Amino acid sequence: MALLACINNAIELDIYPDVENKSTGQIYVDDGETFKFKLDSQSSSLVQFDFADNKLALALLKGEEYLFPES
Repeated sequence: MALLACINNAIELDIYPDVENKSTGQIYVDDGETFKFKLDSQSSSLVQFDFADNKLALALLKGEEYLFPES
């Protein structure tokens, strides 16, 4: 789903654990309209999700200062 389509709506994360009750994944976010991410490393974010032991851990892998575009 494009960011602009969900900017005013919640982003839902569905987790489907494996047989060991673990799951992992990533979400990439940019402005959804431009190619700024190619010129500026802070124009996008990459977040890692890890689910284990019924706990969800998040790690920001890229884009520490990323700001969502104004609506």
